[in-house]
Amino acid sequence: MAEISTQELFRGFIQENDGNYLANSVKSNLDKPEFYKYEQEIGKEFLDMNEDELKGLLSRLGRIYSFGPLMSVMRELFDFYIDRAKVKIKNPFNSRTMDNRNVALELIKANNPLRFSDLEAVLNHIRSTDTPTADYVELILRLWYDGFFMADEIVDLKKEDLNPRNLFVTLPGRTIRISSRTYELLCKFEKMDKLEGRRERELVSWHGSFFKFTTTKSRVSNVQSRPKREMAAKIYYAIKYVNMNYGTNFNYRNVYWLGFFDFLCRKYGEKKVTEMVLAFRDEESIRILENSARDYGLIRNDAVTIRKYLRDLVRT
Repeated sequence: MAEISTQELFRGFIQENDGNYLANSVKSNLDKPEFYKYEQEIGKEFLDMNEDELKGLLSRLGRIYSFGPLMSVMRELFDFYIDRAKVKIKNPFNSRTMDNRNVALELIKANNPLRFSDLEAVLNHIRSTDTPTADYVELILRLWYDGFFMADEIVDLKKEDLNPRNLFVTLPGRTIRISSRTYELLCKFEKMDKLEGRRERELVSWHGSFFKFTTTKSRVSNVQSRPKREMAAKIYYAIKYVNMNYGTNFNYRNVYWLGFFDFLCRKYGEKKVTEMVLAFRDEESIRILENSARDYGLIRNDAVTIRKYLRDLVRT
């Protein structure tokens, strides 16, 4: 058993490295409730974990952060403890099996990554009983898939922001391109006042928005006085409703990154994209990913962020 607790380890490491990136990484990436929750679940603190348990921790945190920086700072924490406590143990992160690429490959093998066919399967299921609702849900999913990052951007979308000839959409700080199907659905609902189906709903534009929102007949007159956050929440709720009723796990983030992943696969092929995502220090991969992000209109175009989210989508 280690001579100090995880919290004592973090405090000592942060104090010694105060102000540099290592201390900041511990504070921002590791000293978090999810780290301590994992320790409680397995009944061990960080310094007592074996390789498999450390991989489990990386898998848990890797859904939020990126594997490379996580493993680097964890390796430094073990070195810090070994040096200060004068203990004769091996740093598990120096093992060949704990190499960045090997760990990422092992964790990815357990993935069942989201694919556009998963979205289509659920939409077809909904469409078999409630076609209007399916089309409306499809529009929201496609807007995220095409490059809208959050519901606020959909709320703010005006018709004049979109060029109907090339389907480019001007957003604050970037430009994205939507599919012809997305444009078709936007135009379809723009012309409609009601969403018929199992539950008839009114369709209303909010302050001239191109996207139309569903509401009850009794609340139509109050729509324009609602704050933006409430309108954004209605978009999120539409997908929450699908998740609750169809056992899915869609959200704006995983659908958004799937759109960029598929964009890359169309250009380079899935095998090449997988290699680029897992090639931690390859300069050519970094260049391609960051240039592609700018062309696509990605909200973030640094390779670290891109790889962090695309790792959940690659498969080996």
